[in-house]
Amino acid sequence: MAIAIAVTVIFGFTLNAARMNWTFLELPLQVHLHAAAFLAWIILYVVQNWLVVWGSITWHRQLGVLGAVIAASMVVLGIAPPSQRFSSTASRRSFRLGSSSC
Repeated sequence: MAIAIAVTVIFGFTLNAARMNWTFLELPLQVHLHAAAFLAWIILYVVQNWLVVWGSITWHRQLGVLGAVIAASMVVLGIAPPSQRFSSTASRRSFRLGSSSC
């Protein structure tokens, strides 16, 4: 189930990014960092489940601390104002909260 969730999330974000009218390099550094933190979170989620299945509860618990750090960074990166403006109107419109274009 963890793998199915990871594939669904990654596939969904990839499809959403593919249909937007911007290029990867137009996005601010904050967006890249948030995406990297979220990907790390998804990978950790799969690894945590795998560790429990194989009975490595000690490793699972130790990696739980890393999960807390990643979760905190995702929140900060998700709500902090971007450090730079998007370079195109379509990019700004795509990431505005409450935007109907998403």
